[in-house]
Amino acid sequence: MLDIFGVVEDISMNGYIIRTFFVFLLVSILGRYLLKRAVTQLTSYDFVYNWILGALTVAPLLSGKISFLYTIVPLATLFFWHLLISIVSKHNKTISHFFNGKPAILISNGEVIRKNLKRHFINADILLSELRLKQVFDIASVEYVILEPNGHISILKKNNKAAIAPPDINLNAPSSDMPEMLIKDGKLQMDILLKHGLSEEWLRNNLTSYNIQNYKDAYIVTINSSNELFVLKNNYSS
Repeated sequence: MLDIFGVVEDISMNGYIIRTFFVFLLVSILGRYLLKRAVTQLTSYDFVYNWILGALTVAPLLSGKISFLYTIVPLATLFFWHLLISIVSKHNKTISHFFNGKPAILISNGEVIRKNLKRHFINADILLSELRLKQVFDIASVEYVILEPNGHISILKKNNKAAIAPPDINLNAPSSDMPEMLIKDGKLQMDILLKHGLSEEWLRNNLTSYNIQNYKDAYIVTINSSNELFVLKNNYSS
């Protein structure tokens, strides 16, 4: 039976079945003692660890010529270093930022931090979709948006936009007005402008009140049914 775990030129079906069982057992043991953070809050460092772990454990199942016994040492080494780095990162901020990354501010007080968006390959469509997943459909209600090291989005809403359910104050709320994207990533959506029966001259005049002379200075501009604008400006210096 030990031959099954070594280098086998022509491994039988029973041999593969036995190898598969022991791979499952090995991964279950490693998963039992794996830091829960690596599963529930997957950082780029944890992703690399899990990817290598999966590649090593599945290797003996791809070919009988790959010794199962030889995978034990790299697996044990990988687990040891992951555990050690995780413990050190807990007490050292520099090492933690190097391996796990650090939060990146995407929106700050009405301005988009363009540098951070580019660094993480996030465009306006992705940003808005992430906000919608957080039940934020009106970007005007957002004060801060932060991209966490694990890839999750954290949102701080403006105080005057705090979520209050109409039944809490005995009101019958009208249907919500979904703002439309008028300018996206510095580009005018002409069809939306025409839909509201507005001209570019009207838009430019309104944008000057936000100190915006060029569409490129606005990352996102939304407009509601009352033709009220919300402007999210670009911030290239931060």
